[in-house]
Amino acid sequence: MFVHFLKERGKTPVVDISTEVQQADFTPELTKVRASGATHVMVYNHEEENARFMIQLRKMGLTVEPIGETTLCAQTTITPAAPPSTGQVPRRAHGRLAGGR
Repeated sequence: MFVHFLKERGKTPVVDISTEVQQADFTPELTKVRASGATHVMVYNHEEENARFMIQLRKMGLTVEPIGETTLCAQTTITPAAPPSTGQVPRRAHGRLAGGR
């Protein structure tokens, strides 16, 4: 559905990556994001996974901009992930997008 939404707006995801509930290590997924050349990543997980994802994203030195729905900005995501998640807000994607889940 998300891919269809993007295509209707003239945008094409460069990679589509799935994750698992309660996943602890996002290194394989983030390695694919890095290799894709994406400028944004659509994050669609539960709050705890979002926090771990954001921490690992910054630890790997990726500069892609995370976008997502409200769980990306939930306090239960921001508190454990701060400062990596500080300042993240839901927004529209402009650029190359790596989608997930």
